[in-house]
Amino acid sequence: MPTPSMEDYLENIYKLIEQKGYARVSDIAEALEVHPSSVTKMVQKLDQNKYLVYEKYRGLILTPKGKKIGKRLMDRHDLLEQFLRLIGVSEDKIYQDVEGIEHHLSWDSITCIETLVEYFKRDPKRLEELARNLELTVKDDHVSVSGEVDLNRSGLVVVCGPRMSRDIRELYDTDPVLRWEREDGGPWRIRDTRTGEVHYAGSDQNPPKPSDIAYLGRLSRPDGKGSVLVIAGVHPVGSLGVAHLLSTDIATLWGQVGTDNFSVLVRTEYDPTTNEPTRTELATPLYRHDRE
Repeated sequence: MPTPSMEDYLENIYKLIEQKGYARVSDIAEALEVHPSSVTKMVQKLDQNKYLVYEKYRGLILTPKGKKIGKRLMDRHDLLEQFLRLIGVSEDKIYQDVEGIEHHLSWDSITCIETLVEYFKRDPKRLEELARNLELTVKDDHVSVSGEVDLNRSGLVVVCGPRMSRDIRELYDTDPVLRWEREDGGPWRIRDTRTGEVHYAGSDQNPPKPSDIAYLGRLSRPDGKGSVLVIAGVHPVGSLGVAHLLSTDIATLWGQVGTDNFSVLVRTEYDPTTNEPTRTELATPLYRHDRE
């Protein structure tokens, strides 16, 4: 596999060839803001690794292997730019932020982000519809790189698992019944401490199944002056399933819990070709925390 530095070169070489029909050392140096001698050394390394064919003074061409990876890297960059726009990152920060994160995401994570982006691209009003069902005023925010989140805000809905933020992880830890768990290198799972049952995403099982598990709960704010509605699938499609459930059955759910804190797990089955939820159901009892 190419190193992050090699990826930067392959992505830019592919982009230059797509735009101009060729990529010269001087063009690459300008695009990456490096000295031409540094480009020559890297191009020779890419030649040795069969990503391109380079002849001094005659230019270079990507091999089929180099073209495949270059396109994949360029598509990754474009996807992450779309994703950051979707979650409200200002335009002047998007390019720099993508450059900072793209080499640190697994391809599994990229696939999940693609699923989420496509879901909201097909119908951008989905987030707004969910917010209206919850009688909320829409104001987008996102988890900072440091993971800090101000949870002491009224009317707050958090769509985030425990991995991205210590603040949110500590919020989940206040749940008296449901526990997020993960073994080293393994998939996330959620344990029902009342029954002892452990719930996994179907896609993480062997053989994999087109289903996901998600958490839905209302938990106390850290300052004790209100509550936060929390949603998180093991994978993004699980969160989409919760949104679907709330948009159709919120009256029934709210009728059972009122204003009390609660938590429940939601199982979502989905179409593996589109990742659209096809069926959602409660996977655990509805736990009211005032009774635990």
